[in-house]
Amino acid sequence: MVDGTLSYTYMATCVPGGEGILTGELMQRLPEAACIRQERGKVFFNLPREPELPWPLRCADNVYRVLGCFPVGPHKADLDALESALAQFDCRTPARGRGRRAIVSASRAGKHTYSRYDLAARAAKVLERQGFLPVSDEKGHDVAFRLDVREESAVFSMQLTPAQFRFRGEAFQSSRGGIRPTVAHLLVRLSEPRPEDVFCDPFCGAGTIPFERAAYPCSRLIAGDLDPKALDAARQNLQGAAAELLLADAACLPLQDESVDAVVTNLPWGKQIQVEDLPQLYRDFAGELRRILRPEGRAILFTDQDAVLLQACRGAGLRAEPVLQLSLHGLHPCAYAVGR
Repeated sequence: MVDGTLSYTYMATCVPGGEGILTGELMQRLPEAACIRQERGKVFFNLPREPELPWPLRCADNVYRVLGCFPVGPHKADLDALESALAQFDCRTPARGRGRRAIVSASRAGKHTYSRYDLAARAAKVLERQGFLPVSDEKGHDVAFRLDVREESAVFSMQLTPAQFRFRGEAFQSSRGGIRPTVAHLLVRLSEPRPEDVFCDPFCGAGTIPFERAAYPCSRLIAGDLDPKALDAARQNLQGAAAELLLADAACLPLQDESVDAVVTNLPWGKQIQVEDLPQLYRDFAGELRRILRPEGRAILFTDQDAVLLQACRGAGLRAEPVLQLSLHGLHPCAYAVGR
């Protein structure tokens, strides 16, 4: 309980760097929530009651119920005290009706003489004493717990969202070099979606960004890609979304001049996407973006090729400003706000 009013504490996780946007979505979709604090890849918040499911947070990878927070020492000898602290929390009550097979993961940040595997092993012992059957199979558990140690503070929590929450279900298709839906939603929110928008993603791949944009009203939803297989995946993902799919080169789109209000796209970058001449592709696309974008239009372009993008935009007479940097698989791509 916080300030004698709010009873339930939760933790939503996201890709590191996206905490501010996730907090904004949280405040919009759950206006009764009170944000406590942000940490790297985490947002902690309180609610006066358990919310109705499913969780409405599309920027969040997962949502957890915080079972408890407590101090922890930095040495391996302190693990006995940590185990005793964990034993004070009744994990069975919030996990009621979920089965008994439990998986537990752990993380740590700071100077400690124990590993995250040591932390997970101690938490598994506590769960076993409370009647759970700890398992190591990611797909063979009923309920998931996590123990996060940051410096000398520990947070013990239970996952509330299903395993495929961040991937929009097992039926959702992905493509090589694509981003997961939660990252796509961060980019969509950066574009400040409006009901009157004509929206376009010219490098749509499996349609992840248009799928996330379809969560908001728009006048017209356009998804294009040069790869027929990627477009087939997009067609499956976008069923029921009233999207227009274009088999087209992003540098030569079958769209009228100054006809698009908003563009959000994940440009080719990284090792999974091989482009013979990336600078030329960026230059060609920047010129096409200037052609199709309305004078007051806006674009969010995502890449780790900062210098290449900035040079291409300058050459096309576009301004580009970095607005969000994320941490993905050891890389640090950036989202740029681009316009005239």
